[in-house]
Amino acid sequence: MCIAAVACETSTSSPRIPDTTGDTDDDTDPIVDTDVPWSPCVEPGTAAEGWVEVPFSTYPDLARLHGSAYLNLGGFSIVIAQVEEGCYVALERPCTHEGEPIEYREERNGFVCPRHGAIYGWNGAVLAGPPPQDLRAFPCGPRGEAVWVLIG
Repeated sequence: MCIAAVACETSTSSPRIPDTTGDTDDDTDPIVDTDVPWSPCVEPGTAAEGWVEVPFSTYPDLARLHGSAYLNLGGFSIVIAQVEEGCYVALERPCTHEGEPIEYREERNGFVCPRHGAIYGWNGAVLAGPPPQDLRAFPCGPRGEAVWVLIG
């Protein structure tokens, strides 16, 4: 299955992420990965292809920039966040270190495990902390009055 990038430019930089140093300044530099361009912006497929609708009427925070929602979908506990205008990220919530549910942090536009401070990129990659492996990322994107997530 081909997933086309839409709406946002493909970027080589990761989002502004939480730091684990304990300071509260907001000038954390983004982490740059120049090896592989990646974008959270995809065009969703159809329900017949395994895409599941998450309506804004049920999860209204998803309609706003940096809004997020926590839900169970297709047997997975996930977090969905609008990380850029019209661009969404969906990650499985249990941290791969000890299973604590990860959180989306709006003030840093990133994903963090509150137990030991693990930091995950928009693509689910471990950026810092003790997790032994990346989180599962689910393709997702807006269509109509909903976000659609590919589960499976």
